[in-house]
Amino acid sequence: ARAWRCWLAARAHASEARRRMTRVLLVRQRRAFNKLRACGWTTGRVAASVAHWQRQAEAAALQGWRGYADRVRLKRRALTRFVLASQVRALGIWRVHAAESALMAAAVSALRNREARAAYNSWLWWLEARKASAEKMRAAIAAMVGVKMRAALNSWCAEKERTAPLRRGAARWANRPAARCFIKMREFGRERQRLRSQVHRMRHQQLVGCLRKWRAGSDGRRRRAGCVRAIQNPPVRRAVNTWVAMAARRQRLKAIMGTLVDPSKRRSLNRWKAVTRFRLRPGSPPPTPRAPMRLIQAMTWRQACTWLQSIGCDVSRSPPTLLRALKEGLVYQQLVRTISPYYFMRHKVSTSHERGAGSVFVMVQQFFDTEAVIAVVGCQKLDIKALTAGKAREHLDLVQTFRTVHKARRSEAHHGGW
Repeated sequence: ARAWRCWLAARAHASEARRRMTRVLLVRQRRAFNKLRACGWTTGRVAASVAHWQRQAEAAALQGWRGYADRVRLKRRALTRFVLASQVRALGIWRVHAAESALMAAAVSALRNREARAAYNSWLWWLEARKASAEKMRAAIAAMVGVKMRAALNSWCAEKERTAPLRRGAARWANRPAARCFIKMREFGRERQRLRSQVHRMRHQQLVGCLRKWRAGSDGRRRRAGCVRAIQNPPVRRAVNTWVAMAARRQRLKAIMGTLVDPSKRRSLNRWKAVTRFRLRPGSPPPTPRAPMRLIQAMTWRQACTWLQSIGCDVSRSPPTLLRALKEGLVYQQLVRTISPYYFMRHKVSTSHERGAGSVFVMVQQFFDTEAVIAVVGCQKLDIKALTAGKAREHLDLVQTFRTVHKARRSEAHHGGW
């Protein structure tokens, strides 16, 4: 063990000395290579710029030729269609005439060969009936011939099932010594594997320590190499960081423009408002303080029916009928109109049920995403699949949320968005 440790220490010392000598010898070559790489990058940029300016006229000519070729192709297609219009019309008339002729020929053939077709159909029916009767007769004959064999097979299967526990118990008693031997052999193998792992760990303890130190050193060298590269190329790093920031801003502005084009996609605008910090200009009035969030309590069917009738909604007192009306979505359209007539007219809520199943609940989700509703009940995530399927608990919670918003609309000051 001592000789092994001395050999490992000598080898590590020699490797460290060799690495230091290699680093000292290659430092000038590395510097020269860095200068050559920088020069090559600059030369490539200059060559690309010169080639671009030299071939600008060729590119313009190619673009003009492409436009001229497209116009010629369109004119040729229009001329060909004009020239072959009569042939196309004649071909269509011939197809209609051929279809009518084929139909007339089939009708005439059916009238002339009526007796032959009836005989052929009768023969097919008789053949199928004879085939079915032959199959039944063959099955009956097989059952009559093999009745004794089937009875013997059934008796043998029943006897086998009855004696299965006895045979299993006898086999267990007969193989008991072998089972004990197998269990002992398995335990001995596990103990031997554990002892071998401990012996190997004790023998290679120093080697494992050296391997861990080398791994830690390699990670440190990799991090230092990354820092050195970042220090050596600050313009490139700044350019990459600037490009990444510009790409992120461009993606964010693209999402915002998509939201403005399609008001249903309001998620990107809400995310942009959440991550953007607005600063007040000097001299601008402070923002109006919002009211605290209201607690949404549970509601029963009787309470829901009473409240809907109190605000002018014509609904039934029967829970199944009321649930069916809520599932259709017309009640929620009337609630949106009662709470915010401006939102009802601006977003065409009256025609939202014509866009398909679940479109009314998508409209309700968009209404809950407005700033005025969020200020009262917070961010609400609706289960559109459950509402479309007619889940009673989901509809009761949604009606209670509308009741909370309606109460806040009547009792508090109006905010923007109503």
